[in-house]
Amino acid sequence: MRIFLFKILFRLTWWVAPNKKMVDLMCDIYLELLEKGKQKEICEKRQKEMDACIRPKTYPKVKGCLRYTDGFEK
Repeated sequence: MRIFLFKILFRLTWWVAPNKKMVDLMCDIYLELLEKGKQKEICEKRQKEMDACIRPKTYPKVKGCLRYTDGFEK
């Protein structure tokens, strides 16, 4: 609904505006802001899903000198 209203107002403004290039530039800036907002929501959702799946690392209790450490990463 918001984009539909924006398109109607943009066409009206573009028809009346003396500087059409400036109106086109403002439209591009507004559409970029909308796209950035959508991408931010997607990233936040993915981050929340990833944070829910993180398991704490547990390391074995080892005494002495360690020579083999690949077992820690399993």
